[in-house]
Amino acid sequence: MNSKAEVDDQYIDFADGKKTIEEHVKKLSKEYEGKAKISDPEFKVKDGCIYVTHQVECDRLTKGHVLDIADMFFEWYPGGSTFAEKALWKSMSRYNLMHRAYNSDRELEKQTRIAPAYNKGAQLLSGGKVSRIGPHISVEFETSPDFDKRDIVVNKMLYDILLPKDAGVSDGKVDLGQMQELGCIVEEDLSAYDWEFLAGYYKTKKDIYNRIVLPNLNKELFDKVYAKTRARADQTGYNCYMFSGVPGVGKTEMAKVVAHVLGYNFLELPLEAVMTKWFGEAEKQLGRVFDNARRLGPTVLLLDEVDCLAGDRDEGMHEASKRVMSVLMTQTAKTRMTGDLVVVATTNKEDTIDSGLMRRFKKQIIFPLPEHDDLVAIYGHYAKQIDDRVLEALARKSKGFSPFDVMSACATAEEAYIDHMMKMENSHIFTPPEHCYLDGVKKIRKLNDPDKKKIGFGG
Repeated sequence: MNSKAEVDDQYIDFADGKKTIEEHVKKLSKEYEGKAKISDPEFKVKDGCIYVTHQVECDRLTKGHVLDIADMFFEWYPGGSTFAEKALWKSMSRYNLMHRAYNSDRELEKQTRIAPAYNKGAQLLSGGKVSRIGPHISVEFETSPDFDKRDIVVNKMLYDILLPKDAGVSDGKVDLGQMQELGCIVEEDLSAYDWEFLAGYYKTKKDIYNRIVLPNLNKELFDKVYAKTRARADQTGYNCYMFSGVPGVGKTEMAKVVAHVLGYNFLELPLEAVMTKWFGEAEKQLGRVFDNARRLGPTVLLLDEVDCLAGDRDEGMHEASKRVMSVLMTQTAKTRMTGDLVVVATTNKEDTIDSGLMRRFKKQIIFPLPEHDDLVAIYGHYAKQIDDRVLEALARKSKGFSPFDVMSACATAEEAYIDHMMKMENSHIFTPPEHCYLDGVKKIRKLNDPDKKKIGFGG
């Protein structure tokens, strides 16, 4: 089991957990309106346990959903003792899944139960008339002593299983597969991208939360204020953000964190690839990407390496780049705070970008190189077994490193250690000693930029 400190850090305040789940269901109810009935989740706290009840009704649910829930449960709650039982209640099949995790003293540390129940259409007598309800699945989730991060993920994933896969796609909408055909890189599973995915960067994370996440979680407030203050309420600020910083500081990963926290789809569009693959009609392709991203539903669209369009439109820009820039200017102008599309552009050459385009991205987030405390946290992320003294030493020797540099130094240490163990034909698995990490730092510091790109150095 994890240490007590790690377990405590895993827990989430009940009010925050409840709000997160309710907001997720509210978004889905709007998306699936007319296709499926999604009831508001019910919450209660009793005898030190938290209970959350979910229910979805529509025309196309099957028993297979229950089995999918069971698979998800066992995947997210491994270890400990887990068991399942099935109970038949008249026309309802009910499955109880229980997971118990103990600490090193065999004391119960965490208990989780999930009970999906399938109803194929029970008959109810109401006002002298017989009516049918269903089919529907209801799921009762129980956790003690409190919510943790897995619980929130599981409660969100329930709806991915319960809802018909095409119910949220109405006429004229698109799916992620179509976005891939347009050249987008699609990240479907964002569950790992929470605020702790990137170690350190506390100031940058706070800035992003206040300037991007909070406004997009409170769109109704914007609507109400604009309705009272502006002659045209649709003239709102741009929902476009520029992440700038040297390669390897985590700009792309942070965009995925934003999408995960908001509960949005995530699409990455490498502009350089679009310019190359769709040469001669890149501007049309870019327009399709934006139009379809808006029809996809709440989405974060990452424009990677926007500086590939570097240059002033009036001086020295290639004609093809001018056409793409014109489309980009038009589409970002349409991307307003009250819409469901968030555009994030990344660059490490912001001083070369057209000034007109930069005006669309006034909300610029700077990703600096990590400071000493950030480096300590990042080394602790990739080498959790190292004690504080060594972490401090590594951080001092890594001044000027990006997070990717730190990860590469740790990977170099691990590879050297594994190579040594194989030569020794030693079957005992330990952890790399301190000198391996110090050697790793030296090797990475010697790498030049072309060599870094060969090992996957990126944004």
